[in-house]
Amino acid sequence: MSKLTSPIKLDDLIQKIEDQELVLPDFQRNFVWTEDKMKSLFASVLCQMPIGSILVLDSDKNDFACKKIGAGAKTSPLTLTKGSICSYLLDGQQRITSLFAGFTTFYFTSYKNDFRAISSHDLLKMYFLKIPTYKNDSNDDIFNSKELSFNLVKRSKKNEYFSSSTVFDLIESKKVTEICDNVFLTDGRKSNEKKRFDILDTKCLEQIISFCISGKDEYYYIPIQFIESSHDEIQETYNKIVKAISILVSKDSNASDKQESWREQVKKYLSNCITILQLNCISVDNSNKARAIEIYSNLNIGGIKLDVFDLIMAKLGTVSNVNFYERLTTLINTTDVKYPIDVLPKTPISTDFDTLQNTPNFHNMTDYYQIINDKNEIERLYINVFLNTLGLYIANSKGKHFDPNVIKQDKLLELDPKEIDASINTIFKGMDRAILFFATRCGIRKIADINYKAEFAVIAFFFCYDDYFNNSKIHDFFEYWYWISIFAWLYPSNQNIKILGEIPEFKKLFDKGDKTILEKLAERQKNDVLTTKHYSDKDILTMITVSSTDEYPAAVMTKYICQFYLAYDNGYKDLQKNGTQLNGLYSPDESLDIHHINPLGAVKKLGQQTKELRNKKDNSFNSPLNMLYITKPANKMISDMSLSQYSQDKEIKDVITLIGCDYTSVVNGDIKDFLARRFDDLNAKLTKQLNYLHKRADQI
Repeated sequence: MSKLTSPIKLDDLIQKIEDQELVLPDFQRNFVWTEDKMKSLFASVLCQMPIGSILVLDSDKNDFACKKIGAGAKTSPLTLTKGSICSYLLDGQQRITSLFAGFTTFYFTSYKNDFRAISSHDLLKMYFLKIPTYKNDSNDDIFNSKELSFNLVKRSKKNEYFSSSTVFDLIESKKVTEICDNVFLTDGRKSNEKKRFDILDTKCLEQIISFCISGKDEYYYIPIQFIESSHDEIQETYNKIVKAISILVSKDSNASDKQESWREQVKKYLSNCITILQLNCISVDNSNKARAIEIYSNLNIGGIKLDVFDLIMAKLGTVSNVNFYERLTTLINTTDVKYPIDVLPKTPISTDFDTLQNTPNFHNMTDYYQIINDKNEIERLYINVFLNTLGLYIANSKGKHFDPNVIKQDKLLELDPKEIDASINTIFKGMDRAILFFATRCGIRKIADINYKAEFAVIAFFFCYDDYFNNSKIHDFFEYWYWISIFAWLYPSNQNIKILGEIPEFKKLFDKGDKTILEKLAERQKNDVLTTKHYSDKDILTMITVSSTDEYPAAVMTKYICQFYLAYDNGYKDLQKNGTQLNGLYSPDESLDIHHINPLGAVKKLGQQTKELRNKKDNSFNSPLNMLYITKPANKMISDMSLSQYSQDKEIKDVITLIGCDYTSVVNGDIKDFLARRFDDLNAKLTKQLNYLHKRADQI
């Protein structure tokens, strides 16, 4: 039978796992939480909020194969040596795994000799709480560092608590290889100067200190994994970092007493967050496994929690008899929109779109994008962006000074239901127009493929207004901004805040002709587009240095490059006879496959599976420059071809040549030459497009 629920603290969890009293059964799924979900949990801890429960089954240690917390699917089973009974973790794996990543150095020490065995690279990142420097004029100085007056006792008496959304925005993650020189986390090829990362190594700790107090991006960094470490050297490092920050944020060199008081208060607060952290542990004994399964099922029914959208719908019930959700679905399903052609790119896509919008079944771009599924459910991402756009629009309509906080949950819940009710149609219109923009300008066929979701909200906000939407040069500007943002890595961190923070600068350009933002983007185009080291430069995309650096192109670059070719000059023909035109308007009913232009079969050895090659990150044939979107029928046709047939097919040759691929390199299997030529073609086309867009935007 199940025991009474008992609380368990983080220290006790660590001890139980190290003593093999709490283990992860091997039938558990892998760790799947995204970094954002992990950071949401960290924010809850740092706001001293409850963080849920875990369910364990007390059973014989030989009942199930098990593995360490954080271990991957193919990790060797863990051999239990202590005791005859242990607790198998049935529910709460994601939560515990994340807690260990955020508030301990468990993974860096436990997996030191086999970092490859870990289930997610996010577990091997360092997580920091950001403290703004004295140069930073943001309003996110939650510890009042600039005044050195964080008073823990006073806050406690007043019951003042931080909001999790505020703290979430102040949590930053970094790969250890970004912080420490000449270290590696995997056993891949490496130069002789490199060594395995060791969190306890003196030099690594010195580099961590240097990084934390450098003032990078106008923030100092407190490593939250160090707060309650049991390692003396890490505790000493943590103390040095907090002490250095207290000195650096102070303009008064004689404020040593205030500095000491501030850092002790902050350290006490953070330490308290960890020491009071506890989960409720539901324990079921071995005699009642069925009971454990029933409890697990009940804990996970639906998996959907009440959120701000549900609460806003409830608020609207006070002023409208029509359900918010139903109203939105009706708008999407029935609103007929006629779009002006002159805001589209000056390519044949405008003709294609004019044909599309005059077909009998076409209502609007939101409906065409299939935002509502067969179960009449609106895509969750659409709802999130809808709420963000709503917050921006209502704040602007009330003449408020711009504040990115208007999209936060507490602010959205403060909105007047009458104002929400009056704005719904306008927000739908702005978002629908934004979808048109992304489809025709950016080669994006699903809103999930928009990299920076805040950009969706920004463009939707401006397109709520007819004057902005009907100005084709503003569309040109937004396209210019979009390509630079993804190919120059314009927003490497704090994306939401920084992207939303562009709105006042955009308004200055659109309303007053102030070219400041355009000049900044032009500078980024010149210095960073396809030249950003380790991200979009030629070396990383062509993979010529992969053997010496262990650095691979970001997976998302494949999507960016494929989308650019879909968008550029009306796209291209599919790789089959009489192939249809592929661009952002290609039917959402049909998915597109990623195709290796240089087929993997060219390097496949006898008995080797193509899937095996596709998963090898260091294989140059997997470079983003060797990829192209094609239809499933075309992919099937090509997979049935021999290499000689593929290399001699006229339709394939014509399309490949038109999209800037040197067909001779394909035929000869010279992948290095091919990738270099494809990069040059991408660079030339992107430069040409950006120059044209800049010229147009300069006329606003």
